[in-house]
Amino acid sequence: MEGKEEDVRLGANKFSERQPIGTAAQTQDKDYKEPPPAPLFEPGELQSWSFYRAGIAEFMATFLFLYITILTVMGVVKSPSKCSTVGIQGIAWAFGGMIFALVYCTAGISGGHINPAVTFGLLLARKLSLTRALFYMVMQCLGAICGAGVVKGFQKGIYESNGGGANVVAPGYTKGDGLGAEIIGTFVLVYTVFSATDAKRNARDSHVPILAPLPIGFAVFLVHLATIPITGTGINPARSLGAAIIYDKDHAWDDQRGRKMEGKEEDVRLGANKFSERQPIGTAAQTQDKDYKEPPPAPLFEPGELQSWSFYRAGIAEFMATFLFLYITILTVMGVVKSPSKCSTVGIQGIAWAFGGMIFALVYCTAGISGGHINPAVTFGLLLAGKLSLTRALFYMVMQCLGAICGAGVVKGFQKGLYESNGGGANVVAPGYTKGDGLGAEIIGTFVLVYTVFSATDAKRSARDSHVPILAPLPIGFAVFLVHLATIPITGTGINPARSLGAAIIYNRDHAWDDQWIFWVGPFIGAALAALYHQVVIRAIPFKSRP
Repeated sequence: MEGKEEDVRLGANKFSERQPIGTAAQTQDKDYKEPPPAPLFEPGELQSWSFYRAGIAEFMATFLFLYITILTVMGVVKSPSKCSTVGIQGIAWAFGGMIFALVYCTAGISGGHINPAVTFGLLLARKLSLTRALFYMVMQCLGAICGAGVVKGFQKGIYESNGGGANVVAPGYTKGDGLGAEIIGTFVLVYTVFSATDAKRNARDSHVPILAPLPIGFAVFLVHLATIPITGTGINPARSLGAAIIYDKDHAWDDQRGRKMEGKEEDVRLGANKFSERQPIGTAAQTQDKDYKEPPPAPLFEPGELQSWSFYRAGIAEFMATFLFLYITILTVMGVVKSPSKCSTVGIQGIAWAFGGMIFALVYCTAGISGGHINPAVTFGLLLAGKLSLTRALFYMVMQCLGAICGAGVVKGFQKGLYESNGGGANVVAPGYTKGDGLGAEIIGTFVLVYTVFSATDAKRSARDSHVPILAPLPIGFAVFLVHLATIPITGTGINPARSLGAAIIYNRDHAWDDQWIFWVGPFIGAALAALYHQVVIRAIPFKSRP
């Protein structure tokens, strides 16, 4: 190339290559300044609400991570035919996809570590204090134990007879093989973390922090694809410890040993918390973003909406989106269940992709018109959070249910005999599970979805990064995909009352109505809990300060 190059070609080094040995390369970016190392002990953190909020976020993220992933593993190992399950690839998607979604949701609160090895590496790199590191590790391990415990509670017999998701070195491999797989697998993850969250890179490109969870999640996915046959893939001590404690039999403890990240990671906090870490306990963390102002809650009743064309246009958009959602997803289900050989179909993983992919596409298309709810549970959660009026919420729910009924009806019209002989995509609690198991699966599954919706569309986050709204449909779609991977074997996965109602009304036979209440009560409870958690804990609604 002639002349002086821009020297940013595809991320090429902008720093001088002729620094004296032993000195740091200095950035030419005037807006970047190397942050000072975190103190080893920072007693002031213990008086900050944001410190405890971050720990709670780590607990909840690791809880959801273990719940979805171990439940997915159980769905695979319990089946005599792997063609009728999501298989190893589905398990890998569960781990990688959950890391993507959870890092995306929690990065601005705690840094989205979700892994003691990540926290340990950041401690070595002086990116956080020892106080915070120990607190995070404890909360991560507690979250992992609780997540695995809930899975065992759903299906104790299956859990105990199929290894409980515990990590062990597989027969045919030596301890050295297992150790090597863990070291190299963790290296892949850490290298990705280094590159995706490099603070210097963030200074050059404002897109980096918001995109970083995607390659990190893919790294976890790819490592699982490669090393599940060797160790079941650990690369996360909390994940391994939680499963071992809850399973606690056979060889669960044989290969249990600490795993730590290789090298020093750059800040995994993905542009972590821009809010003050030194708030007194009981006060809200205040944003430093001057362009953000908390909007007032929507009025409960807003009669003026009924005179606005945009109100009805939004309802039509919800109807059409839910119609298309049911049409594509139920048609996919019918294509799987009609075949005597699941190996010749898209399988459960394909069904999960149909649901998650359609939500991604439809939210992307309709978010600017109606908000892209496509689910009465999402609408209900946003209503509780004061994001829309009761008038609009009820209108949306009616249009969503009508769209779902029409979508399922068109599928039945295409193939009535096949539809009626194969369950019509109706949700029921599967044999071997209790009503309580089904209700619990719907509550937690909907919590995962609605929590992701709140986090991905957070107005404060949007004020800090204009790319957030346009990217939000991706983690939301992934959340739906991952919940389906985990809970299709239990309830067929509802987490959307309109979807469950539409299929039940059009199928309308056998046991279509037996468990219908579960697919309304469960999602509404899950949505309410997600709204409470996000608004009170994550968004830290102000409390009175202590005297």
